[in-house]
Amino acid sequence: MSDLSLRYMQVQLSAKTNEGLPGVELINYFHKFEFLSLIELLPNGMHCIVQASYDEPSVLDLDYNSYELIRKIEIKDKSAILEIKTLGPIPKIFTQLSGAWWISPTYVDANGLLLTIRGTSDSLRKSLENLTELVGQSYKVKSSSKTLHNPTIVSDLPNKQKEVLQKAIQMGYYSRPRKTTQKAIADALGVKQATISEHLQNAEAKIIADYTKHFEI
Repeated sequence: MSDLSLRYMQVQLSAKTNEGLPGVELINYFHKFEFLSLIELLPNGMHCIVQASYDEPSVLDLDYNSYELIRKIEIKDKSAILEIKTLGPIPKIFTQLSGAWWISPTYVDANGLLLTIRGTSDSLRKSLENLTELVGQSYKVKSSSKTLHNPTIVSDLPNKQKEVLQKAIQMGYYSRPRKTTQKAIADALGVKQATISEHLQNAEAKIIADYTKHFEI
């Protein structure tokens, strides 16, 4: 699959649009609940890494309809890195599409749900059709044909982020299906997996922020 055949799309669903969906419960307990990295696709959801910010750490020990906690990777006073399995219907849409997947920034906050999606035109179109069946047409969509591997964008990254991103691309981290893991990248570069996760997250966030300047409503 050529990188030039891939597009980016952002979908914004308001908290009102999300009423009745499991994910809306997160707004009541977390300031922000953010998707960081996919581990694997499951039949009914995503096995992934997320970052949660909150006022009270006790919210981490509650049971939620939107996700199942697998383990707490790292906890600070008001934020945590978690390994989870999603349970809601929106993530499930993307487990059934081989040509579209979530990337950063994707999160739930007080405004609702923001999805940033990368994939083929056909798969992105199908994801919107499935989303419309689920919630109607009460959402905003932005799209771009820009590619992640734009050399100008990558060259603007700090050296460490650039090194990690280039190694991730080289090892197939962004291939579908994914050919490597953050741990394998960390082993190849002789650093901790948490360092790889941080650099990839920051690099992706900057790249996506640059691309949103080109998004068309």
